[in-house]
Amino acid sequence: MKLGQPLDTRLMGINDYPYTISYVIRKALQIESFNELPKKKRPPENIWDNGAELELWIENLSAGEDNTVDLIIPDWEIED
Repeated sequence: MKLGQPLDTRLMGINDYPYTISYVIRKALQIESFNELPKKKRPPENIWDNGAELELWIENLSAGEDNTVDLIIPDWEIED
């Protein structure tokens, strides 16, 4: 292992890493994905580690939304 390489280069994917390291990587990716949401749609930090509460939060959030999309296609874009 060379200096500057934090892990063994033979590890090709996240599933090859030890569980503790892969768990931390997955958790960081999950938290980062929460930060991509608009602030009003982000789950509170106190439920980030509780799967059941997080799932309920997401269900309640999506239940209050209008999930329809208005798609307007100009006539000139429609092929005959």
